[in-house]
Amino acid sequence: MRKILLLVLLCSFYIVNATDLYTFTPEKNYSVKGTYSSELSEGASFHLILLKRKNKSEFRIKPVYISNSEDITEFEAIEMDRLPSIVSHHSNNNIISFLDFNKRGETISLLDFDLENTSSVKITDITLKGIQTIFRLEDRTILLNIDKKGEKISHKTFGTSQDIHLNTIDIPEDYKDTFKKLMKNGLEAINQNEYVDKASIHTNKIFLDNNILSYIIDDEKEKSTKSISIDLANPETFIEKEFSASKKLEKIKNYNTYVYNKQLFSIASNKNLLEVEVFDLVNGAKLKTFSASDVLSANNDVENMKEYAKSTSKKNMKSTITVNETKDGNLVMKLDRVDRAKYRYNYNWWGYHWMMHQNMMMQQHQMQQQQQMIQRMNNSIPNRFGPNPEVYNQFEATFKEALKTETEAIVLVFNKNLEILAEANTETKLPKIDRDKNLEKFKKESFMKNTTASFTDTKMTYVYLNRKTKVVHIETKPLLLTE
Repeated sequence: MRKILLLVLLCSFYIVNATDLYTFTPEKNYSVKGTYSSELSEGASFHLILLKRKNKSEFRIKPVYISNSEDITEFEAIEMDRLPSIVSHHSNNNIISFLDFNKRGETISLLDFDLENTSSVKITDITLKGIQTIFRLEDRTILLNIDKKGEKISHKTFGTSQDIHLNTIDIPEDYKDTFKKLMKNGLEAINQNEYVDKASIHTNKIFLDNNILSYIIDDEKEKSTKSISIDLANPETFIEKEFSASKKLEKIKNYNTYVYNKQLFSIASNKNLLEVEVFDLVNGAKLKTFSASDVLSANNDVENMKEYAKSTSKKNMKSTITVNETKDGNLVMKLDRVDRAKYRYNYNWWGYHWMMHQNMMMQQHQMQQQQQMIQRMNNSIPNRFGPNPEVYNQFEATFKEALKTETEAIVLVFNKNLEILAEANTETKLPKIDRDKNLEKFKKESFMKNTTASFTDTKMTYVYLNRKTKVVHIETKPLLLTE
């Protein structure tokens, strides 16, 4: 308990001592309905303040850009006919772009902001029948959607307002049933534009690697994988390969895969051992097998390896495998495990939190409409003052969970030739940032509302509405909690 209180005090001190970069006071006839924060290259960030005119269905976006040296650039507000739903963002030279999806009208809007002349361009009403997969790259966003019959893949690429490509990929007859099942059962995209910690545990995954789409279909029962690769520069050709776990490993209990640099990495384990195999996605050749002895030669503890194999033999646990590039140009592979029921991989972290915010806004609206009815139904319950005990208990439980010692993951570093480097540096080129942990400390601050944030490897820049003063603040501070 003493440790928990110390962490609470540290978080309180941390919030009070933030650096205030920018403030914005909305006009009296407008209220703040949300915010959106995006991180850009070289430590810059872009923030959207979403406003609604009181008693009218009129909306505005107030854009603010903050450079890596913390210089502020304001843009004129953009008028909207609805509350935007931002699904992605990217930058291209001096132009920052946001994608706004209108689910009801099934259209997409592209909002461009030019940093050189602080002008904005809005391209609207591009028809888009749903979004199944979003790949948010540094300079563009790619949206993919498989039609219900499994006959076509809608492939739309958004750069700037002057660089939009709307294409359709025809699915060959032999693959239509497979893609129809993918559309029905769903699939999860893996974002390799950022550090990947544990990745997906879904049996259907999609990777965008070197402009090649790789659909990965794992069969957990057979411990095998089918891959279908499509080169976006030559989408007429579909390359299908099948891979199976080594038969040397008996009674396999857990199986998962990952794609990096046109190679498929698979992890298989039983109650005592584990094995990683690497395959070429193009020609199907097996390139490497990392055995249990290889794992130990990379300075991994034998007891930890045994515990990994033992824990992944349980039905509720799922093995994970990821590959990231190190700052030295090598590759670091991380083998970990998660609880199937509790774990969720969020490729589009911004989109996920935006969706949660939208749902919260809808719930608040419903609650306001039903407030009088609820009060009548619960008039026997006395009013309560002071801290919400449920919120406090949840906050305390979060810190208790954070204080627990996590089971150590298995890490191997190897070069591009797949040769193990026992003493190599494991620091990754893309920073490890736990965004949720950094935002956790703001949840107890009752004066903060509509908080969103952007992150670099050293600091976070966040925007929020002060409930009491009705003023919007953009602040920055060093990262407190990282992995």
